[in-house]
Amino acid sequence: MNETSTVLLILGMHRSGTSAVAGVLARLGVRFGNDLMPAAPSNPKGFYEHNRIVLINHHLLTTLGRAWNDPRPLPVGWHQDPRLAAYREMLEELILAEFAHIPLWGIKDPRICRLLPLWIPLLQDMGIAIRIVHVTRHPDEVALSLLARDGLDTGIAHLLYIRHYLESVQESRNFSRVTVDFSTLLTQWKREMEKLVVGLGLNHVSITRNAANVTRFLDSKLRHHQVSHAPQQGPFRNLSIQIFEGMQELCSSHLPTKIQQVSRQIDLLHQQHLLSLVRSLRSTGISHVPI
Repeated sequence: MNETSTVLLILGMHRSGTSAVAGVLARLGVRFGNDLMPAAPSNPKGFYEHNRIVLINHHLLTTLGRAWNDPRPLPVGWHQDPRLAAYREMLEELILAEFAHIPLWGIKDPRICRLLPLWIPLLQDMGIAIRIVHVTRHPDEVALSLLARDGLDTGIAHLLYIRHYLESVQESRNFSRVTVDFSTLLTQWKREMEKLVVGLGLNHVSITRNAANVTRFLDSKLRHHQVSHAPQQGPFRNLSIQIFEGMQELCSSHLPTKIQQVSRQIDLLHQQHLLSLVRSLRSTGISHVPI
């Protein structure tokens, strides 16, 4: 690898604005690889997700009996499962092939929020410096977006939201990290990027070099769902809002009180609503869910 290789891990819940953040970073010089997932009607400006990385992450979850829309905790000690060794080797080979001589590059796939116990040691063993970019969006907007795109139950969406941020925050606590808010990015992208550049020590990244291109890329139409459109209820909604609010206070070593409180409550609440969750999961096509 390049002696000064640094990777930006773009972390956030599905439909939280990670594609918009990655798209801005790409226009500021961050490389995301050569085999990117093509744009789609649900994301017309592109995903900025590497096809093979997404596929490997998908197979990792499948091997563990999980899927992207399954909010259950991953098995205890899953990252030590010998069945995953081959996937780790695939990822290492891919990174060497695509990013070996690139000083600053990025990876964006929401699944990585839950797979950091495998990803972080892999990157460290390769001598790659890790910087964390958490992307947040109000959970009601995320839930509405997932309902529209996938028909996903909003209760499941809120629990997924909680899992993604709790797990990614806990696992990234030893690294420089910043939080970028999707809504603010659409209206004040320079402010959010300045915060990112300063917070992660990326002083060689110029946010003015390609500003016109970034402005053309960002569009208020990227935000199809807003909080005011449909207030939601459910056992996990209040906790997901606490997570959203806590993420705004997040820094490298400090874990906001609101996030700590959710961490203590979530597993108990999950058990209390297990039967309804099982029904919802089965309605999404996840049929083999133990009660």
